[in-house]
Amino acid sequence: MAIRNPLLYNIAMSPNVCFKLIFGPYLMAFSGAMAHTGCMLRLTFSDANTINHYFCDILSPLQFSCTSTYVNELEVFIVVGINIILPSLIIFISYGYNLSSILCINSTRERTKTFRTCSTT
Repeated sequence: MAIRNPLLYNIAMSPNVCFKLIFGPYLMAFSGAMAHTGCMLRLTFSDANTINHYFCDILSPLQFSCTSTYVNELEVFIVVGINIILPSLIIFISYGYNLSSILCINSTRERTKTFRTCSTT
């Protein structure tokens, strides 16, 4: 959008779009935290275990569980996979749109100038 029609960028980036761009990552983080918390609540632990870590990662408490942690491990794998694949896919699609917009420029001089501008930012 900013490459093909730079004067329309302010119209396309409305406050509604900015809100959605901010709300999306917060929703993903909250959903992941709720999934982790929900799965951890179903586990039982023995009384004598202490986690000797400054930062208690999600996998550390699973070592002390008296019940099966298969569902928790599967949930961690799924949430981490979604948190890696979805943003990466969005970034690659964005780069694809930028590349197709640049390749649609007829002038070689302008295309080179645009490639240089995009590569420095």
